Amino acid sequence: MKLATFSFVLHKDDKAIPFEELSEEEQEEYKKKFTLDFTDSIMWARGYQRVRKDIHNSKSRSAET
Repeated sequence: MKLATFSFVLHKDDKAIPFEELSEEEQEEYKKKFTLDFTDSIMWARGYQRVRKDIHNSKSRSAET
């Protein structure tokens, strides 16, 4: 049985760059961002929103109470 593999091409500075040619650090950053964006899309489709903490807002709210 053969497994399918996919390669992604990123468009950066008007150049097509294969994902595999990025540094390990850049690959990890893209993986994390993709996972968060994908999760947000799924949750949004189900009627949820991910709550993001904003330090500035939480400080101003606590000062008001």
